[in-house]
Amino acid sequence: MKLSNGPYWAIQHELFFNIAGFQYVNKKLFDQNRAYLGLGWRLSAKTDIECGYMLQHIEGKGKNYTNNHILQLSTFLRL
Repeated sequence: MKLSNGPYWAIQHELFFNIAGFQYVNKKLFDQNRAYLGLGWRLSAKTDIECGYMLQHIEGKGKNYTNNHILQLSTFLRL
């Protein structure tokens, strides 16, 4: 199958749940959430370049939490 050149978009949403035992991490079922949106360009059948934004939300102990804002530039090579 030939992969065509040109633009594309990527979307990803991950939810992480604490199933090993609440007492080991943050005493909550929900642990973290990562949402990603990116735009890319397929340069050839073997090479892509992509730029995107990820929001990572991490639940801490008690009412503590962290939000990480991540700008990502990636190159993908298919061997």
